[in-house]
Amino acid sequence: MYQGMLHLHSVLRWIILILLLVAVYKSLVDKNKPFTSGHRKTGLFLMISADVMLLVGIYQWVTGPMGLKSIQANGMSVVMKNSVLRFLLLNIS
Repeated sequence: MYQGMLHLHSVLRWIILILLLVAVYKSLVDKNKPFTSGHRKTGLFLMISADVMLLVGIYQWVTGPMGLKSIQANGMSVVMKNSVLRFLLLNIS
């Protein structure tokens, strides 16, 4: 399950990037036209993708080996003193 969430988290970054580029392109091309439902839907899908990515990332941090379990196994003071563990704990992707 963790590996599936890791792959989903990885794919979602590309979906977010593509949707962001589409939203910027639409706003630049249609700058003199009124706001349409296409603009709204693009922004909505972008927001939903970003929210899902955030929730998947929180799930990975809580259940994964480098997040909360690292703190429980080593203690917070040990993790914060060790630069490698601190990097892995705070920069999980």
